[in-house]
Amino acid sequence: MRCCLKLLPLVFILALFAPRLVSAGNGLDEGDFLAGQGLFDEAITSYLKYVFLHPDDPLASAAYRKISRAYTDLGDSSAALRYSALAIQKARGVPERRERALERAEILLAFGRYESALIELGLLDPLDLSGPERRRCWFLTGVADTYLGRWKTAGAVFRDYFALSGVYPPETRTRVLALLEFGARSVPLDPFAAEVLSYVLPGSGQIYAGDLLQGLNSLLVTGAAGALVAWAVVSGDYFDAAMAVVFIFTRFYTGGPYHAARIANERNENRKRMIQRAVFDLLAK
Repeated sequence: MRCCLKLLPLVFILALFAPRLVSAGNGLDEGDFLAGQGLFDEAITSYLKYVFLHPDDPLASAAYRKISRAYTDLGDSSAALRYSALAIQKARGVPERRERALERAEILLAFGRYESALIELGLLDPLDLSGPERRRCWFLTGVADTYLGRWKTAGAVFRDYFALSGVYPPETRTRVLALLEFGARSVPLDPFAAEVLSYVLPGSGQIYAGDLLQGLNSLLVTGAAGALVAWAVVSGDYFDAAMAVVFIFTRFYTGGPYHAARIANERNENRKRMIQRAVFDLLAK
């Protein structure tokens, strides 16, 4: 009985501090488990609890990184980037800070902010990076340039990446570089030229943009509308001529250039997406 009484203070101390000790040891593990189950909001709460209890802990940067990743999975770009900035701020040492910067670039790419990702990657000096970090930086830079349609720059970056990386077989490297070279050599359609052509000769802009059917349709409809206006004028039916000009001829004549420019833009975008899809399909294998 006396022995039990002597142990009471120790039991009381353990009861008081044990939750904090468990939290310190398993705070990130609990969040990782929740995130693994797809419970990202609950995981964020767990990570924030860990940071609140251990603000100066060496793992604080890792906790903020995990919060940023969870918000990325939730599709919240502003929160994801805010916590990735805190992860960089809390990083211990230059290597960890570079790692967090590369992760921030990945998040920017995930949210389609390609220019911002390039700016983030441009802040890293390749001479200060280790071999794996340099390869990762070049890979992310090549991905961003490919998304932006900067084929020549992307080709140069991936060429350097492939030279230092043995991840992809020679055939994949050759095909990726060939696709980027094809993109660089391709001359995009000029939407302004398509628009001007349609004003000069209705339908010619659509034909230039690659849509023969719409071009011929625009030419025939506009020509028929013009003939109708001329016939009404010759017949002295000026009211019908005016109505034909307002409701038929003007509509098709002014609408043709707009559609020609739209088709040219769509063809350019489709070509860009085709090259991007082919490149990323090869890199995903």
